[in-house]
Parts: sequence; C-alpha cells; structure tokens
Amino acid sequence: MSDSETLKGILLSCEGRILVKAGEKMYIETGAYNQAVNGNYELDATGSYTAAAAGTVSISSTGSDVK
Repeated sequence: MSDSETLKGILLSCEGRILVKAGEKMYIETGAYNQAVNGNYELDATGSYTAAAAGTVSISSTGSDVK
C-alpha cells in the first residue's frame, strides 16, 4: 500500500489539550496517564480487550450501579 492509499490522521493542540484522529493504529506512551471525561464515555472493541495493572484496579460509580 502506498502512502497515498493509507489513511491519514490529524493532531491538533491548543491550551494544553490535544485532539487526535487516527485512521489506523494509535499508540500512547507516557510516564503517567489520567483521563477525565465531561459527559458520557463509551469504549467499543471489535476484538478482544485486555487491561493489566501492577497495582489496584478500582471501578466506581456515583448515583448508579457498576454493571
């Protein structure tokens, strides 16, 4: 597949925030990572999903049950 046939992505940054739109694979490597969502958050995986932690994993909800 040539460069002209591959999907392109964008990276925008402003005031310490970033927007990434990736047409293919995306990798993030960082010393520490915190994700905050204002509004609803949904994670869909068409294949398997694996999460691994060396420490404690905590899932909580305020106002409703964790399902």
